[in-house]
Amino acid sequence: MRSFSLWACFVLVVLFPFVGSQSQQSDTSPESVWFVLSSESGNPLGIDPVVRTAGKKLLPVPDYCGDTPGNDEFGKKYLRAGQTYNVMFGGARAGQISYAPPLAAVDYRGTVEIKGKISALATNAVIDPARKNTRKRPTRSESDAGLELAKTLFANAGVPAHPISKITQDDLTWSTLLPDKSPSLIGSYFLPTGGDIDPSHALFLVAKRSEGKLSPELSLMRIAKSQTENETIRFVDQADLFGDGQDSIIVINGYYENYRYCIFGRDTDRKGWKQIFETGILGCE
Repeated sequence: MRSFSLWACFVLVVLFPFVGSQSQQSDTSPESVWFVLSSESGNPLGIDPVVRTAGKKLLPVPDYCGDTPGNDEFGKKYLRAGQTYNVMFGGARAGQISYAPPLAAVDYRGTVEIKGKISALATNAVIDPARKNTRKRPTRSESDAGLELAKTLFANAGVPAHPISKITQDDLTWSTLLPDKSPSLIGSYFLPTGGDIDPSHALFLVAKRSEGKLSPELSLMRIAKSQTENETIRFVDQADLFGDGQDSIIVINGYYENYRYCIFGRDTDRKGWKQIFETGILGCE
């Protein structure tokens, strides 16, 4: 079960077409930090620090579960009163948050409603103000094509035909992942195993349309053998983390009692994806 981090905050949310200047940190910080913004099960919007970037390097953030060295330094550097961050969605700017201790309040002003399974990112990185959000819901025929591809991949993994008929799809979106010019289908698929507490096989999929059909660029499959192996993989968002015109994909892996974030970047041939970073296990008890 996922729980919010030490940095999870109560939020004042205001949704409106956002116009504003870049965060002052964007121009001065040699190191950028990236947070995930999310809200689940009616909880207030929370922020999870995920990764820092410096040039082409991905750097970890402190483990905030417990009294870990670096927590105070991180908080003083990135969670000061009045500190602001750009909110990113679909690779484009979608608003701003500001942090206001000691009441642990975050003021979010933006154009995207962040709740349930819809997450976003926040950062002090320099961003392209001209970039547009390309995320959109797939059509019925596009969803059906993704479902058929997922069924094929489960069958190829040895899952019997009868359970495959019970597959469900979740968090589907079309989005253009730079440097591509055409969109990819991104989403998660789950297949109940029929166990007592209903663990599920899981599939996360990024697929491109080629010659009239979908072909997988990235597929992450988890076959549940027991309740405690029940794992989910969901899309968080995309971002040009290095400012080089290439998007990375951020996903959240949900486990039985905790979770972690993983980041995927392009292969050297730019035809596939590989994992380039993962956080530690998160979810303080």
